[in-house]
Amino acid sequence: TSGLLSDPERMHAQWLKAAALSTNDGLVSVSSCMLGVSTVNQSVKATVVSGLASLIAGALRIAIGEYISVYSQVDIELAQMKRERLLRQRLVCSERKVDRLSTYAAIFPLLLLSFVVPARSPPLYVCK
Repeated sequence: TSGLLSDPERMHAQWLKAAALSTNDGLVSVSSCMLGVSTVNQSVKATVVSGLASLIAGALRIAIGEYISVYSQVDIELAQMKRERLLRQRLVCSERKVDRLSTYAAIFPLLLLSFVVPARSPPLYVCK
């Protein structure tokens, strides 16, 4: 069904999928941490504190991961733009060289003609 979606809809679907998976991951990790602490220590206070600590740690982990992901993507895009700019500059330089060479190629035969001495025509012999 992804072929039926437009680009904005596809991006929204990918964002929604990532949000659902992250939420699921966060709920499972926090509840697992709270379950483990409540198994070892029967105190409600310890269970709540461990849940909050796990929630904060998970949020920081996701934020740092997203930060690294975004900035590495920015670095990749900047490097790609620099590469494309260098290729465009090389292309312009190559086009200038081709223009110069084609000018020389047009002038060279004309220069050669200026050094050629016109040949005298041989006398015509009429057979009698």
